[in-house]
Amino acid sequence: MKEFMDLIQKLNDLDYDISLEEELEIQKDFIEKRGIIVYLNNFFQYLPGLPIGMYRGTVENDINHLRNIHKYSGKSNAEFFKDIDTSLRAKGVYEKVKFLLQGKRDSTIHEKACNLVLPVYIKLRKEGYSRRQLIN
Repeated sequence: MKEFMDLIQKLNDLDYDISLEEELEIQKDFIEKRGIIVYLNNFFQYLPGLPIGMYRGTVENDINHLRNIHKYSGKSNAEFFKDIDTSLRAKGVYEKVKFLLQGKRDSTIHEKACNLVLPVYIKLRKEGYSRRQLIN
């Protein structure tokens, strides 16, 4: 149990870039105990579909989280958003996610969207993005 709690702490600590292997070990338990919305945190701010995907409307280097993407990946906001969109399309969920996220903030809709984008999140992690970059 202590080992699981230590991994949960690492997952929640944005100063620690948990490896994908470590993350996948605890992902199911974390989602069952804390919920998928908590697990994906601010990942939704980067997705298409306002009002929820609000980081899409920011100017290059405008806010700290997007600066962190540059710092750790060397990519521009446009390149980062393109990687997300490409992954959404590769998983066949781009239009559905965009449609869901354009609506009102509703936890049922948000949870449904989370379940659609979890494979996209994992794909981006496998491509080299850190948890910090995707959920910060």
